[in-house]
Amino acid sequence: MDLVDYSEARFNEIVAQIDELSKELSLASVKIIPVSATEGDNVTKRSDKMDWYKGEVLLSYLEDIDVSEKKQEEGFYMPVQRVCRPDHTFRGFQGQIESGSISVGDDIITLPSNEHAKVKSILIGDKNADTADEGRPVTIQLDKEVDVSRGCVLTTTHLPVSKNFTATILWMDDQELTVGKDYLVKLGTKTIPGILKNIQYKIDVNTGEYIPVGRLKKNEIAVCDIVLQEEIVLDAFLTHKTLGELILIDRITNMTSACGVVENPELDESKDVKCAFVSGNLKANGDIFEEFYYDLESMTVFKVHPSGNTYTIGDEIPVSGESYQYPDSFDIVVLRDQVAVSVRDKKITAIIPLADYSYQDVPVINGRGFAVHAQSAADIDAFKTELAAEGESISENFFNKWVDFETYRKIVFKDQHWN
Repeated sequence: MDLVDYSEARFNEIVAQIDELSKELSLASVKIIPVSATEGDNVTKRSDKMDWYKGEVLLSYLEDIDVSEKKQEEGFYMPVQRVCRPDHTFRGFQGQIESGSISVGDDIITLPSNEHAKVKSILIGDKNADTADEGRPVTIQLDKEVDVSRGCVLTTTHLPVSKNFTATILWMDDQELTVGKDYLVKLGTKTIPGILKNIQYKIDVNTGEYIPVGRLKKNEIAVCDIVLQEEIVLDAFLTHKTLGELILIDRITNMTSACGVVENPELDESKDVKCAFVSGNLKANGDIFEEFYYDLESMTVFKVHPSGNTYTIGDEIPVSGESYQYPDSFDIVVLRDQVAVSVRDKKITAIIPLADYSYQDVPVINGRGFAVHAQSAADIDAFKTELAAEGESISENFFNKWVDFETYRKIVFKDQHWN
């Protein structure tokens, strides 16, 4: 405050800005104290240079502040760190209780195998115990054999099990983050291969703005979609902290490339700001540029989003990729965004509402790059009529009738090291 001559007006301006930011970030508790560190004003005792400030000084606030956790997680759960089997008569699961408590005789659910068992014994150190609560490192023995290893979770409630999720990450690697590269994902006590399949947007740390990007540089923050090799137990960080914090490890250098938190245990594309086709107020996602790969290690098909270019009328688009080949002239009907895009000789000639679209005697594809079985104006009218009848959720019967994958697309085989 000494730099602004202990101005009350300037302090109030800063308070208003911080209040606005705290609402945007949903901060639970904010305390603003005007101080001068060099002069000691309002640090340990009240300053006579700021008699307009009636609140407490910094030291007394820090001494009395409640730093205990306000929100308690629901139910008992314990990520398994180690399976202890000293001989054939004993098999115990070791870990730290992250929430709730457990007692001998309680029913347990093992995840992701979803088996049920009862607690036979609890060891705290080398001592038997009837009950153990949050924060305790314990060894739990069950009354029957179950499929549990490091990275599994013992719980008394149902937790999300997923292999696709959306996370906010901080990129820490000197090399840029590129979509489609695979990493080791360490989440809870589980380490598993995974692929970063999409960067939804970067967050500007100064303005909070969402910026569509295809790459990330060091110290940048972004919301990304990640797909794992197999299903594991995970949850949003705000719901279960231990099951929602993660790091990404480079499989070649073994460097920690990123840290982050799970925002949604399922893919959440509701805030994805990347739009491939834009004209005025009309925007449509460019999923036609997604690449389809078959990962030989996990034996799973992955979709990888491209770098995120935006095209408008007059721009030339790429009609071929590793897993797609479109004609030079065709029409795109993006069902999710209700937009139609016309491409002639590889250039966009029109972007219009889907309701205004009519058949133009060229091939038609949907927003994913699948061929639409429409070869006349009557076909398009029937297509649009049946689409309207489907409502918000389009059925498999509609897709099976109207679209075809193999016409313009194929699946490319990849090994575990993605380029």
